[in-house]
Amino acid sequence: MRLTELEIENYQKITLVQFTVKRGVTEIAGPNGAGKSSALNAIAVWLDGLRAAPAEPIRHGALRSRIRGRLGEMYVIRTIERTKKGELTTQIKFEPVGEKAYPVTQKQLTDLIGEHNLDPNDFLGLDVKGKFDAMRAFVPGFDFAKCKQLNDADYSRRTEANKLAKDSEAAAELITIPPGTPTESIDEQALVRELQEAGQFNTELEARRNRRSQVAASAQCHRDAAAVHLAAIEQVRPAKLQEHATWLAGQQAEIAELEQKIAAIRTRITAAADQAEKSIVEGENEIRAQAAAATAEAERLEKLLADAGELPIAKNADDITARINQARATNALVRRAEERARHVSTAKRYRDESEQLTASMEARETAKQKAIGDAQLPIAGIEFGDGEIRYNGVPFEQASTAQKLTVAIARIVALQPKLRLAWIRDASLFDDDALATLDRLAQEFECDILIETVRPVANDAVVLQDGHVRAAEAPQPQAEAVA
Repeated sequence: MRLTELEIENYQKITLVQFTVKRGVTEIAGPNGAGKSSALNAIAVWLDGLRAAPAEPIRHGALRSRIRGRLGEMYVIRTIERTKKGELTTQIKFEPVGEKAYPVTQKQLTDLIGEHNLDPNDFLGLDVKGKFDAMRAFVPGFDFAKCKQLNDADYSRRTEANKLAKDSEAAAELITIPPGTPTESIDEQALVRELQEAGQFNTELEARRNRRSQVAASAQCHRDAAAVHLAAIEQVRPAKLQEHATWLAGQQAEIAELEQKIAAIRTRITAAADQAEKSIVEGENEIRAQAAAATAEAERLEKLLADAGELPIAKNADDITARINQARATNALVRRAEERARHVSTAKRYRDESEQLTASMEARETAKQKAIGDAQLPIAGIEFGDGEIRYNGVPFEQASTAQKLTVAIARIVALQPKLRLAWIRDASLFDDDALATLDRLAQEFECDILIETVRPVANDAVVLQDGHVRAAEAPQPQAEAVA
């Protein structure tokens, strides 16, 4: 559908304006305050209703505004009135060509024409991010922001992983390992335990040696005691005999005086002799028993010594100590080898992580390019960078005026292929090349473009003055234009 006729009555500065929208570019010209902007604003209200209306859309002194446009094979008429309470209201109806008019709702009109954006400058005036967001709407189902966020995070992590891998590789290169270094450590603790056990063994061995010396000495003491006891036996009889002789002499000295007691004394003598003999025998037996006990103890101890056998040779602690020192030196090399292996493994792990991150970023880029390839973009050549759009390989902000207009017009047509209409305010700033570009774009995209100028450029311009259309004047020479 294309807008072909437009009639605006009592809207802002316009009293009554009627003109035909031609195929291609339609120029609306006039001095400031003539109603050019009011005409374009009226089209926006005609399409979108009060949401696009200014605070005072009705011309001062009028009761209502009326905008009537032919859209395809029907007229769409919108009226705007203010209630007694001062509130704005609007009504809309369709008037098919050749048939009776019937009412229509704003929703029906919106459903008919769909989403639209008539001014390319609305797009061109956006910042880099705004343009990016506006274009990515044509690629549904792909989250560019999340993709960039994940890629930025992966890129940062990949940079860190590559640095860590490089650091680990450098650390591994600094560790030199002599040839023949074992791959496993020697158990130093086992050698230390062996050294401790050897020390304990040797200590116990020395204690056993000392105990044996003590036992031998004790046995000798017992033999010496036995010899002393045996030697004492020879002295028992003489001593007892001497004691008896002395006593006997005393007794014989009394014989004379004690003749009457001789029988008794003789009895006592006999008993005393028997008792002395018995005492001698008991003394000898006791000493012999002591000697026998001492001899038996000596023999027992000597047998223990004989049965114990030879003492073992003491263990060489110096050899174990040397082995421990060698094990420590070897283990130090093993630890260096293990440390180097850890650095190499760490470097590989970070390299693998870097490759995985690269693969993830490439996969996202592939998915993004597929989504872009599957999308219905307004025009070929649109590319999506990191937060910016590019056109034909060039950042959009660096594109020419013609290229920017091409993309902007293509976007308008893509947003609403049914309503093939656009407008450009302040087209007085356009030079001849830009105006020629607009003509070309109108033909290329089969759309109609309304442009707003101060001085008419074309002979068929719609010239407004004081809220009305007046006959177009001959084109005036333009001042130096700004592209």
